[in-house]
Amino acid sequence: MFVVKVPRVFVDDHDNRDLMERGLASAVVKETKAGYTLSLTPEEFSELLDDARYYAEGGCEMFGWENRGLVASARATVKALEKGTK
Repeated sequence: MFVVKVPRVFVDDHDNRDLMERGLASAVVKETKAGYTLSLTPEEFSELLDDARYYAEGGCEMFGWENRGLVASARATVKALEKGTK
């Protein structure tokens, strides 16, 4: 299991697209206004990281300026997850 602190916006979007195998509620260890502390299986960790990288690398050029908050949160999620593996 990986325990990581991640921003709320991207993780909520990821969960709303039904990409979390167990669902967000079962992965949350702690919740704050800005983010979550999640306990993730290796598969969930990998899926979240891959999805966050897709949004982070595509940026506003791919997803539109109206989604810049989501893109910024995806970039912050990538950083948080990569930091969590070191």
